[in-house]
Amino acid sequence: MEEYSIAKNKSFLMTPALVLFIDGQTSIPSFSLSIVYLIFYFISTILVIFALRVSFIVGSYHWNLKRLYCCSILSWFSIGTSKLLVIYAQLYHFDNKNKIFDETGDIILHISALLRYEFCYFFIVNLFSVILERSFATFFIRDYEKKKRTWIFYILFIFGFTFSTVFSFLTVMRIITIYMLVIYVLSFAFSTLIGFSYLVFRNSRRLKYLTNYHRNTVYTLSIKYQLRENINTLKSMKQLTMVAVGAIFCVATAYILPLLLNIPSKQIWIFHTFIDIFYHFNPLYMIPACLLSIPQNLLYLKKLFASKNASKQNETKKFANEGDVYFNMFQKSMTTSKSKPLPAIIQVRQNSGTKISCAPFR
Repeated sequence: MEEYSIAKNKSFLMTPALVLFIDGQTSIPSFSLSIVYLIFYFISTILVIFALRVSFIVGSYHWNLKRLYCCSILSWFSIGTSKLLVIYAQLYHFDNKNKIFDETGDIILHISALLRYEFCYFFIVNLFSVILERSFATFFIRDYEKKKRTWIFYILFIFGFTFSTVFSFLTVMRIITIYMLVIYVLSFAFSTLIGFSYLVFRNSRRLKYLTNYHRNTVYTLSIKYQLRENINTLKSMKQLTMVAVGAIFCVATAYILPLLLNIPSKQIWIFHTFIDIFYHFNPLYMIPACLLSIPQNLLYLKKLFASKNASKQNETKKFANEGDVYFNMFQKSMTTSKSKPLPAIIQVRQNSGTKISCAPFR
């Protein structure tokens, strides 16, 4: 089996991106590290399911945008499965002495690489798809919120999935180099940020115009409402996009910089371990960023935790009061007895019809 090493290549940027991936997997993780990976995978799965639940409960965005958001969240299972396959190949199909994988391990590793790059390409393209969806919302400004227009979502999803799948296969076939991968990521990232800024500027400018010259425009209220929705959505999604782009930039820098600086392999392995956790288990920080950057989701979380705290406080008060019930009843009866004299004892004979009464005790 071929031994993969970036050191053999004369030009680092012209190295196939697949070699960068496989070269970072030539080590067997310890048992404790494997357990840590499984724990993080379990926590990430819970966070993803919770984020999906919140997105369906909170009707904060349009149908098309909500589905794109859910697709981005679900795409994590691709890279999560990729990491599990890598761990399996390292534990059972890797020759630690010769630093190579056997034939089965090599196949598993290529499948893992395909899933890994599928996530990378699809996630970045999906961020750009949000710009296209908001562009449709700006174009159909009069009635976009009233109609689903599902064809927009299907076009954007098919475009993103097809594009990412084709590029993933090209990467696994060693056609995509590190230089091409960097250009791809940077071009889509900057295009997304520029697109967000332009749409916010255009919608804000049009909203300002309608506010100043509302008498000259028909259907002013509906258009102003849609413009405000576009601006609020774009601002919240822009914050989320900046977090995602920043995370991708940090991961890419952390992978490439140690190789350029010729850091020893043992130190690179420790460095890559932390980066792997940061990259493969991104729901640990991306899901909180998604929930906190969207005002409607944040409001839902506040209500959710407030209701739970209120129910706990009510239960605590209930249990605390149960112990004082009989004491309160006794205290109330004593107060009543002090304010009123004891009633006379009256005996009524039903047969004779006579009454025998006793005076009150003194």
